[in-house]
Amino acid sequence: MKLKNSKGFSVIESLIVTVLAAVVILGAYNFYLNQQNFSIGQAKKAQLQRNLRAAIDIMIQGIRRAGYDPEGSGSFGISPESTAAEIRYTLDENNDGLLEAGEEHRFRLDGTTLKYTKDAKVGEPGGSFVWHSVNVAPIEISALGFTYLDVSNPVDGIVDMVGISITGQIKMPLKSEVYETQTLNGKVGLRN
Repeated sequence: MKLKNSKGFSVIESLIVTVLAAVVILGAYNFYLNQQNFSIGQAKKAQLQRNLRAAIDIMIQGIRRAGYDPEGSGSFGISPESTAAEIRYTLDENNDGLLEAGEEHRFRLDGTTLKYTKDAKVGEPGGSFVWHSVNVAPIEISALGFTYLDVSNPVDGIVDMVGISITGQIKMPLKSEVYETQTLNGKVGLRN
């Protein structure tokens, strides 16, 4: 038995509903992907900030000790061979008043890696000492700079404050060549 007024959906109506449902689902999926990309991007920015802060803190802790000289020999401090791109400093680690191998420390940028050594041999500019990486992938350091200041007694020529500038970058998600870049600056007064 057939009802007189019963109607079903036509093929055209079914196609329109299917297309509209697909558009809504694709829109929701795109929104989800954008939110996920934003969240990952924010996490990467935070990771970059944490790593740069950790790197600058490591440098500050080391450089603050420059010039440690319990014997008062005057042989320790910021090396005159330091440059805007590499800091060299000495401290009397064994408290004997003599500047010896292993008492020179350095920080420098090597490619995109911040490097540190305390095994430097005094007076050997290209010596065979061990460099250690401070930052790790995916963080890349793109610039490192040092400024040397004599703030307590400008006429004595002894550096007693060091400015540090470090710039790092991290590749952002889902974008092939887009990087987030941040720069941190710090100053460290030498204790000695």
